[in-house]
Amino acid sequence: MKPVSSHILLSRMEAARRETRHHLDLVCRQIAGRAERITILQKTNNRSSKRAQSRWTRWDEMQFRSQ
Repeated sequence: MKPVSSHILLSRMEAARRETRHHLDLVCRQIAGRAERITILQKTNNRSSKRAQSRWTRWDEMQFRSQ
């Protein structure tokens, strides 16, 4: 094997580091996007379920119907 120049090794390491950094940034953006979608979905579900539930008691319903 031929000895490889330290400059060539350094440039390969830098290129590998840039590629790794690019992939890590991509994964971080995907995780953040998914977390945001899940949070929005949970908030939407909580609001809709609260709206669907009646806040009236049985007594309120009887009073309303008797009028």
